[in-house]
Amino acid sequence: MSSLFPNGGLGPLNLSQVGVILFVFLVGLEVRPKSVIVASQASIAAPLLLGGGLAWMLYPHLAEGVGRVPFVLFMSTAMG
Repeated sequence: MSSLFPNGGLGPLNLSQVGVILFVFLVGLEVRPKSVIVASQASIAAPLLLGGGLAWMLYPHLAEGVGRVPFVLFMSTAMG
C-alpha cells in the first residue's frame, strides 16, 4: 500500500470523494422521477417478456419431463 500511495498522497483523494458525492447528489436532483420509473420498469419487463417468448419456443427442445408453465416462468424470471 505504501509503495503504491505515498504517505501524503491520499489527502487530496479524500477531498475529491466529497466532490464526487456532491456531484452525484446534484445530478439526482435534476432527474425526473417519472422517467426513472419508466426506465426501470422497461428494463425489467422487456427481458421478462422476451425470455418468456423464447422459453415458449424452446420448450419442446429443452424441457423434458417439466410442465410448460413452470418452464416458461423459470426461464422468463431468469432472463428478467
